[in-house]
Amino acid sequence: MILLNEQDGSLFDRYSDANGVELVGKAIGTWEETGADYVTLTDSRHNITLALRSVAQSTMYRGREVARGRLSWTGIAYVIPPRCVDFDYDVAIREGI
Repeated sequence: MILLNEQDGSLFDRYSDANGVELVGKAIGTWEETGADYVTLTDSRHNITLALRSVAQSTMYRGREVARGRLSWTGIAYVIPPRCVDFDYDVAIREGI
């Protein structure tokens, strides 16, 4: 199972994580494993940040694709193995991070 947490790619243009990785725009990539304990996606224009923590039994991936008139998303996905029975997570929305 894959849980996608996607936002508007034209707005959420910055990624950072607990491992010290900081990426902007296209450098975020389209489907990259994070390996971090927590990650953030930031809308630089409105100063809004989404924060997500890693969850045991899953793997987190980051991605961003913006193609005018076709695609516009930035997100964090949790890939959960079939053997997982219970899964829950929190998304924090903050201003000014």
